[in-house]
Amino acid sequence: MKSFLGLSIITILLTGCITVHTGKPAATKEIKLKGANIVENTKTTNRIVTRGQLICEAGQSCPELSIDWQPTRGEYALSLHLYDQKQLEMNEFTFIVDGKIYSYSVIGQTDYRQLEKSNIVDSSNTVMVPDRLLKNFKNAKNIAVVMSTNQGDITHYMYKNNVKSDAYRLFLRAYT
Repeated sequence: MKSFLGLSIITILLTGCITVHTGKPAATKEIKLKGANIVENTKTTNRIVTRGQLICEAGQSCPELSIDWQPTRGEYALSLHLYDQKQLEMNEFTFIVDGKIYSYSVIGQTDYRQLEKSNIVDSSNTVMVPDRLLKNFKNAKNIAVVMSTNQGDITHYMYKNNVKSDAYRLFLRAYT
């Protein structure tokens, strides 16, 4: 009898904890993925931004390259983020793809963001690149990225000697 009474009380308590969701699920739910800033969980993806590091030597500050995959008049916003103790003003980005040089002026002033609890500054700027440059990236054997700053040119590779940077791997996954 005690076990029947105990089982009845547990059943009553558990039924109070069980809920049945009758509403519709949220229309959009943001999901954070490595290498993608925003992916909305809907039937159609509204915007994808891939972001990954370029190839760097050990102990060297490593810039990140991001591509906004929402084209504007056939061009894509490509941003570079440099991490240093000084603010670095960026003026131009040059891409050397298998020996061919493609230079682009930045579209605005350099943005600066102090990283929390450190003396490191994220200096970033953006250029608009045509789809044909991205097509060249896809089949390239060597891609150098040169950032012209107020402290001189800074060069890193996106792809070199069959070594793919995180930025290049994410580019290949996103580019169709």
